[in-house]
Amino acid sequence: MAVWYPLALSRSLPVVLGGLLVLGGCATKSRSSSRAEVIKQILPSTVQLERVAAGSLHAGFVRLPAPAQLARVVVGEDTLAVATPSGTPEPPQRRAALRDWLDRRPLVRLTTPRGPGLAGQITRLYDDLGCAPVVVQEARDLQTVLALVAAGVGDAVLPASAAGIVPPGVRLTAIPLRTARWQLGLVWHPGVPNPNVERFVAVVRADLPGDSTGPARSSGR
Repeated sequence: MAVWYPLALSRSLPVVLGGLLVLGGCATKSRSSSRAEVIKQILPSTVQLERVAAGSLHAGFVRLPAPAQLARVVVGEDTLAVATPSGTPEPPQRRAALRDWLDRRPLVRLTTPRGPGLAGQITRLYDDLGCAPVVVQEARDLQTVLALVAAGVGDAVLPASAAGIVPPGVRLTAIPLRTARWQLGLVWHPGVPNPNVERFVAVVRADLPGDSTGPARSSGR
């Protein structure tokens, strides 16, 4: 079985900060093989959804919403946060003040191909606020983005769940707006029966305070 697993979502499931886990045998192995492999790699939600829909990926943890034909369980929520060098003034929390603070501000960001869902979420936030920060540099991973913030190249807007990989000298401040939040969910194809997937979904559900199954709720766009 192949499952993609993101940043910390559950105490009882494996976690690799800054990456994703593939649980299960490689596609080239025999279907009867019980051997499992763990591979750390980044896979955007858009790619996961395509592969789950096509049946080439058994399940994935993704940014919701998901296509209607896929089953899903809401497993958590994430929010955008501003990464700034420690010792500098914190970003304001009020909407108007945050808009003025972000507008034309030099920012570092993750390249869009590496995080299309994140890029879309940030764009929706900027559109909602009516601001236009200036991108001064891009990086291919969040660790590099945070290192650039620590070096004073610019601030950054990142998921608050990146707190586990924030280096010394950088502070994360969550953005308290609806357009900065989104749901995370486990998705699988109900038309492709797999007992391993059923067991995995059961483990995830058992670790949640409540079972949230069905169409994803609005993330406040």
